[in-house]
Amino acid sequence: MTDRYCPTCDGTGKVEELPFTPQPPSECDWIVDTEGTYATDCGHHFQFNDGTPAENEAAFCLYCGKTLHYVAFDPHQEDT
Repeated sequence: MTDRYCPTCDGTGKVEELPFTPQPPSECDWIVDTEGTYATDCGHHFQFNDGTPAENEAAFCLYCGKTLHYVAFDPHQEDT
């Protein structure tokens, strides 16, 4: 049997814990327009045949895989 190097072992056969830094969940904003088309943060467009993402049980962006964040259209918001 050959010795193997294990960068996460402490020599006793136990694996040492690696530092863990929690990251906030990544979200992809889906902004709906007056026509019912959703513009995604990742640069795509999508349209449901009926209902909202929540009503269609859509939880993740179909394009980038991030958590889907629904943003309602605000006709009073101006482009900056």
